[in-house]
Amino acid sequence: PHLEIQRILGGALAQEGNFPWQALLLLPKSGLAGGILVSDRWVLTAAHVFWPKGGAARLPAERAREVRVLAGRVSIREMERAPGADRVERVVLHPGYRGDSPHFRHDLALVRLGGRFKMAAGAMPGCLPPPTAPGLYRPGLAAFVSGWGVTENNTLLDRLRYVRLPLAEFGVCARAMADAQGGREPGQRSEVWPEGMVCAGTGIGGQDSCQGDSGGALAVRDAAEDRWYVIGVVSWGLGCGVPGTYGVYTRVSHYRAWIDQEMARG
Repeated sequence: PHLEIQRILGGALAQEGNFPWQALLLLPKSGLAGGILVSDRWVLTAAHVFWPKGGAARLPAERAREVRVLAGRVSIREMERAPGADRVERVVLHPGYRGDSPHFRHDLALVRLGGRFKMAAGAMPGCLPPPTAPGLYRPGLAAFVSGWGVTENNTLLDRLRYVRLPLAEFGVCARAMADAQGGREPGQRSEVWPEGMVCAGTGIGGQDSCQGDSGGALAVRDAAEDRWYVIGVVSWGLGCGVPGTYGVYTRVSHYRAWIDQEMARG
């Protein structure tokens, strides 16, 4: 149900320090995905990065240790040259996620690094919302999605990009996504789940996050606190920037207890 082209559609180039929580996962066989620094030892991302939809096999534990994590700069080339504790010790998928199911419920994973990542101005953990944070998910609130991938003409990007999108009203998003999958059998449709997902986009197309940015951050600014929160993880969509559809993100607040529990295990 999600496009196999990697890109931030309709985005702009990020400047150094704009999204210090943004990480890049370099996967075996030259794949890439987004991630979110949540501490100096942990990165949050999407479970389907490691267990894709569409019949692909789950990445074996021994191959997971081949994943590299980069962060701290907007340029991939510069990050690859910089020292850092970027090797992976283990990957923890949410126990409710199933790669062999058509839906994207519980699309969340934690990556533990083999060493401590050196934090600096360009690499800082993202603030996660509390379990109940309705104000951070208010429809119409401006959100920002960042990531690497390829552009509309399939050219690989070296620099981080971002796109500004409004959070969507849940009922509107759910109906639009259901209508867009109208030709599929019910058991083969990806449903928008109210408890664990959040939608963003205009519904008129042209701007979106796409598959190459899976696992990347959906962030909003709390004006009262003057603080940024990572409220979503890029999960799925139908095409990329297609009119009448929205991007769907894993709702971080719903999984805060699980995230804290896994990180506490060390």
